[in-house]
Amino acid sequence: MTQGKDDKDGELQQEHIDPVTTVTVDYSCSSGMATVTWDLVFGANMYRAVAVDGTGTALNCTSSSTSCQIPITTCGEKYQVHVTAISDDCESTSNVTSSFETVPCAPANPKTSQDCSSNVIVFSWDPTNNTFYYEAMAVDNTGKTTECRTADNTCSFTNTDCGQFYKFTVYAVSQCNSEVSQPEFVRTSPCLPTNVLTGAGCHSDMLITTWDSAAGALSYTVEAKDNTGETYNCTTSSNSCAMNGVLCGEQLSVWITASNDNCSTDKVLGDIAQTVPCNPFNVSASVDCSQDSARVNWMTSIGAIFYIAIAEDGNGNSHSCNSMDTNCLIKGLKCGQNYTASVIGTNLVCNSSSSNEVTFMTAPCPPTNIEAFRDCAANHALIVWQNHQPTGLYTATIEDQSRAQLTCTSNTVNNCKIPSLACGKTYNVTVTYNDGNCPSTSTPINMDSVPCVPEDVRASVACATGELAVTWNISVPAENYTTMISTGVGQPLYCNSTETQCTVKGLLCGSSYAVIVFSVTGTCISLPSTEVTVQTCEKRRLIII
Repeated sequence: MTQGKDDKDGELQQEHIDPVTTVTVDYSCSSGMATVTWDLVFGANMYRAVAVDGTGTALNCTSSSTSCQIPITTCGEKYQVHVTAISDDCESTSNVTSSFETVPCAPANPKTSQDCSSNVIVFSWDPTNNTFYYEAMAVDNTGKTTECRTADNTCSFTNTDCGQFYKFTVYAVSQCNSEVSQPEFVRTSPCLPTNVLTGAGCHSDMLITTWDSAAGALSYTVEAKDNTGETYNCTTSSNSCAMNGVLCGEQLSVWITASNDNCSTDKVLGDIAQTVPCNPFNVSASVDCSQDSARVNWMTSIGAIFYIAIAEDGNGNSHSCNSMDTNCLIKGLKCGQNYTASVIGTNLVCNSSSSNEVTFMTAPCPPTNIEAFRDCAANHALIVWQNHQPTGLYTATIEDQSRAQLTCTSNTVNNCKIPSLACGKTYNVTVTYNDGNCPSTSTPINMDSVPCVPEDVRASVACATGELAVTWNISVPAENYTTMISTGVGQPLYCNSTETQCTVKGLLCGSSYAVIVFSVTGTCISLPSTEVTVQTCEKRRLIII
């Protein structure tokens, strides 16, 4: 501030310059430049912008225009900026300020800690100023990136992959992102072995374990323990190993561990392993009079969870059945055949050796080619069949719908006769062979008996027309009926009908006729009905005797 004398009135005047009224700052994260801008002040020919950090350190720039740039190299600081307007004689500093924060510093002292059992990696660093949050990154050896955003200075990477080599870095984020920290490197625990399969190799004294190679593993240790507590183990750098000395039918628990230079995995439990089953024993077979099946029984085989029973005939044809029990039914056998049966046990990986063999015979074959012939005149049935056995008893049976039966037997020939059939019946006909132990019955066929005799026959003549009308009743309907009308001289007249009545024309007047009715089914004719006599009319008169 200066003082001068007015030339006109000689009074002392105090000269001054106004301060700027607005100050703004635009900070560039990439260049580190803070561009300060203000409003124009009348009379000012120079301006000075000053940025002061929290420690009091000041940086400044000057300009004759309304902006200038202050280069900022310090990270993580907050600055207050004010502007001074300058004329030739005086300065005026504004009370108006503006603040800004520089880019955060790169996080320092990055560190990692590792849990081998869970593959959790905890990544930490020192906190930085002017930071909203942090972005931590884990990059594995395949280039896969996992990110963690946190307002804290620690990230737990719980989804890291096993068997990988990771690089961990972090940077701070505010209005600007910091530089990336120094990297930390971590090798994770090997991956768990997969597809762990254990079997006996189908040998009774050997246990073989295989698995898929685990990423990051340098060696594997396999342990096994059987039912008695006996343990077996092996260590290898390949993906299989064999343990000797185990017995048939043993169940073993198997574990495998993968290791590298830093970590070992937890034990991976494989499936329960079982050595080759012991042989089934005490095998027996029973037919129970079956013509096409046999039930095979055996004692439990140690180590077997499934059994296969096999029956073989003399020609080498075999049939089998499967069971998880100690018996099963072999089907599809032939009747009257000798078979040899045996059983093997399996654990679905290996089979035991065959058991002891037993022999059995299926039930005799039933008679075949059954035929039934009826003798309508004699009213009996002749049953004929084909013999399959040189000895034994054959029984022919006919059964009607009410289950009433008639039988005949033979042990020397292939037929027998059944007399006194009931009329109007449809019979099921079977033949049974019995060797003294097991009966075998043929497939049934049908046979009709002789038709029943018409009953209550009535005949009448209509004198006006000369027609003879015959009616009757029948206990069991037949396919059709034949009425025979005879005078005793010459050829008789016949009337065929499917109904229980018949009408005949053209009879001679004044003649006597005998009327008889027959039932007909197929080729079989019933016995004649009771004869009825009728007299035709003389001069249109009707006489019935």
